[in-house]
Amino acid sequence: MLNNRDDYFLTIKLLGLIFSIYVYINYGSFQSSIIIGILCFIIINIAFYYLENIKIRVCLSAISFFISYGLGIKYNSIFFILIPFTFFDIGILMNIKLIYSFIGSIIFTTMIPKDIVMNCLLFAIFYYIVAKVLINKVSKIDKIWKENLMLREKIDKYTKEVEKEKNYSKQIIYTTKLEERNKLSKEMHDKIGHTIASSLMHLEATKVVIDKDKNEAKNMINTTIQVLREGMDDIRKTLKIIKPSEEQLGINRVKAIMDDAFSHNSYGYTFNHSGNIDKLTYSHWKCIINNLMEGITNIKKHSTGNSVSLNIEVLNKIVRVSIKDNGDGVVNIKKSIGLKAMEERVIDLGGNISFNGEDGFTIIMILPLS
Repeated sequence: MLNNRDDYFLTIKLLGLIFSIYVYINYGSFQSSIIIGILCFIIINIAFYYLENIKIRVCLSAISFFISYGLGIKYNSIFFILIPFTFFDIGILMNIKLIYSFIGSIIFTTMIPKDIVMNCLLFAIFYYIVAKVLINKVSKIDKIWKENLMLREKIDKYTKEVEKEKNYSKQIIYTTKLEERNKLSKEMHDKIGHTIASSLMHLEATKVVIDKDKNEAKNMINTTIQVLREGMDDIRKTLKIIKPSEEQLGINRVKAIMDDAFSHNSYGYTFNHSGNIDKLTYSHWKCIINNLMEGITNIKKHSTGNSVSLNIEVLNKIVRVSIKDNGDGVVNIKKSIGLKAMEERVIDLGGNISFNGEDGFTIIMILPLS
């Protein structure tokens, strides 16, 4: 299989050499000493296309010229047809237009025996046409390659900008959350401070009048109790506003993890849940989320599939969680550090975990409900 321009050029040279040897042998005057010259020609031309130093390649091309000329002088003029190849090689190396190399080949044919001129011209024309076609082809390929390189650089640039914007957005969200927390903490501080200060004032006043007027003292105590009760109600309302339910906290976290892991690549994912999610405690969610993250890491490293599914099924006394991909699976499952860590988390909650590699790779967790 010819993979590039140099392979084609070398093949044409070797065909020219084979043709020259064939004609030479047909003349019936074979000399064993010619083998050395032929081998030198082959070795030098192979080295010419494998070395990268231009000066060395020019020297090798010159040596190839003298070997071809020597073979033509000493053994048979048919070997002169190899010389035009040298003109084209040097021209391509020095970035000289092919037409000038072709003209050099034509001029050379005026210096060789007339019986070989036609063969030499035909090879020069053939090599010129092939070189012209290949160089144009390579130029187009180089242009496409450069365009692809520029596109890749632009993609990398835009990817970095997107990541930068993503990080900036995260910082804005984080800053907004901090500001909101500070605002809420200030409100709670003001409410609690006002409630306590007001209650202290009433209690201090009650202490003054308790011996003189018990009814008045009783009314003041009732007022203090009412102030404290209203303060407690305000605090509960504030806490209810800032604290999401465990269900929303867990489900949203799971969705965020799945989306972050698979929305920017070729993977697709599904997430389904059934039953009373309210039964899941913080410990359940922590175990599920940590094992989900570990499972995603393993899927990205080893899976040959393109889809992942997560199912959470809450039953009467247990919760069943399954993580599955649609890859080729694995026959012999070796528990890595990650899989062992998943197993330990489930066991700590009194549950069981199993790994199945028959149809894709499946992780099933059974967790007890308290």
